[in-house]
Parts: sequence; structure tokens; C-alpha cells
Amino acid sequence: MRTLAALFVVLLIWVVGLVAFAQRIERSVPPAEPPVADAVVALTGASDLRLEAAARLLERGKGKRLLISGVNREASRDDILEVSRAVKPIYDCCVDLGYTAADTVGNAGEIAEWARGK
Repeated sequence: MRTLAALFVVLLIWVVGLVAFAQRIERSVPPAEPPVADAVVALTGASDLRLEAAARLLERGKGKRLLISGVNREASRDDILEVSRAVKPIYDCCVDLGYTAADTVGNAGEIAEWARGK
């Protein structure tokens, strides 16, 4: 009986914590403007919008460099420039392309290696 009561108390505490967390999340508001970071990272994939958004962040000074991770080995720098719609002078100086990642785990490794080198 004590075990059942202890389990009930633990479950009750968990539920109360979950409800409190959900209420805080519901009231939270993202910042109007993203903070400045050392770098911006974009993952290639289903949407070119990621690359465009990352390029805009770089152009607005929200990061010093941009890594585009998981680029197809057949894609050239010009191909990625066209897709990202980045401003060429900023693209030429501050965008790095990562060609080694083939999946999410590969993206993580590629990003970590790139960050250590910066």
C-alpha cells in the first residue's frame, strides 16, 4: 500500500510540474530580434528557406560567419550562392560550405569540427 501511495505522490508531482511547464511555455514570447552570435549554421535539406534565412542573419550582422552543413558534393559555391540568395561580397568572405555530412549525426560532427576550427 505504501508503494502505491509513494507512486501516486511521485506521479502527482510530475503532473503538477508538467502543467506548470506548459503554462510557462504558453506565456513565453520569442525575442523580437535574434541575438548576435559568433556564427550561424544552416542545414541543407527539404527547404531552401533555411539557407535564405541564414544568409539574411549573416547580412544583418547576427553572426560573423555562416556554415552551410550537408552540402551535396556536386553543388558548387555558385549553386549555393544562387539558392541562398546571399549578397555576394558577404557570401565570398564569410560563408563556409560543409560537404561531409550526409545525415543529422553527420551535421552535428561537421558543425562541431567547424566550430573548433574557428
